[in-house]
Amino acid sequence: MFTRSELEIKTIKELRDLCLRYGIKPTGNKGYKTSWITSLMVFPRMALSQFEADKGLKPPTFAFMQALSNAIDEMNAPTDEQAALIKITMEGKIMNYPDRYTQEKLLALHKAKMYLEMAIGLLSTSHRKKGSEIEEDILCRVAQKKSDMLSPYLKYPGSNDW
Repeated sequence: MFTRSELEIKTIKELRDLCLRYGIKPTGNKGYKTSWITSLMVFPRMALSQFEADKGLKPPTFAFMQALSNAIDEMNAPTDEQAALIKITMEGKIMNYPDRYTQEKLLALHKAKMYLEMAIGLLSTSHRKKGSEIEEDILCRVAQKKSDMLSPYLKYPGSNDW
């Protein structure tokens, strides 16, 4: 990240500003450059070792990932008509009251499901590195569900599927 030579040419104020920028505290006396330089050079490795030791930010358990996947399954996929309403809503068309409330709830549910699927995809990348076949199966299921859910949006006028 930072080399000692690039940090040594900086003033204490510049080093302090760098530490403040990243939220790093000096190791030792704030009046010495070496306190600031040491902190700036060590924090990346410390962060990774803390992550590997499950200290601080850590990946969720397999049971939690399974619960997220079950929540997505329970939400189901939109019907063709619901998918069409979601699409036209995303284009800015809104219904009159009181149907607008239900329209907004449908769109919110659709967005929540998409965000949950994205979260599982992001979280599964860390699990795949551990080599668990079960967790990779969940990722494949999520990818298939996402593909099924997005298929109504991929139909274009003039195609045989429309």
